[in-house]
Amino acid sequence: MLEFFNSLLNKLFPSRQNQNNDKFPSNMLKYFKSWLNKQNPEIENDITAETAVKVVIIVLVIICLSKFIKFLLRRLKWRRNGPNIIHTANECHNAVLELRKKCKDVRVIGLDCEWVFEGRIALLQLASIDGYCSLIRLCALGHVPSSLEALLSDRSIIKTGVAVNSDASRLLRDYGVRCNGVLDLRYMAPAVGSVPAGLGKMSNLYLNKELDKDLSITCSNWEAGCLSERQIQYAADDALVSVQLFQYFNNLMLKRDLPWYKRLFWSYEKVWARVEWYWRPYIDLPFPGDQILRIPQPFFFMNQ
Repeated sequence: MLEFFNSLLNKLFPSRQNQNNDKFPSNMLKYFKSWLNKQNPEIENDITAETAVKVVIIVLVIICLSKFIKFLLRRLKWRRNGPNIIHTANECHNAVLELRKKCKDVRVIGLDCEWVFEGRIALLQLASIDGYCSLIRLCALGHVPSSLEALLSDRSIIKTGVAVNSDASRLLRDYGVRCNGVLDLRYMAPAVGSVPAGLGKMSNLYLNKELDKDLSITCSNWEAGCLSERQIQYAADDALVSVQLFQYFNNLMLKRDLPWYKRLFWSYEKVWARVEWYWRPYIDLPFPGDQILRIPQPFFFMNQ
């Protein structure tokens, strides 16, 4: 068993072949025993090196399987559930609770907005990394509920998309809601050596997914009493693709910066701290050329 483990390590780390590996089992045994003594200080541990190797291999397999199963469960749940269409404040509150729950490990949501001509935002789309998507009909609500406002203003949760700063400025103009933690995907692309473009083009290039960008749907009536299936699919895709592109670019950055064993063993909190460090310079930074709406300031007239 020890010979197999050493040969496996030599394949993974060729530089070890020129080093003295005899101390590896004894050192691993030493650390393993010290860990057991901390867990059970009253029990005397008589552990052989081969047993320690077996335990390490079992732990590795369990960690890999648990992460893979969690990934599969997220994807299966996404395929089973379609986007939620929100019409009432109570539905909006429940959707926000679900989004916060799904942002516990990966604190990012895809964001997009739809409106009719130059009117107020009629539809707000939010999607989590595992494919959960809510289409919030602000035109039916007439306002932004407090729970949704708190989510949008939460700087610890990244809101990502293309021209997402423009959407944030519209939310402020139309509903008086400030959206913080905004990250434009066009900043992420060049940071990992990719070409920045519109959402549809980047989806086609990097996700191999073609979005419906026909003018008859992009400029359709988003204030209609009942949205068509095509409208629902278009709106959901924009938010889902935004968060999927974030995951694509972010994974490229992690693979370039962190070795595989750190990506495997680090906790979600530690990995996310590194992710925030990557993208912090671009948070709430408008992309050059985007239209950012300016909110007129009130004038106060005072008697002299």
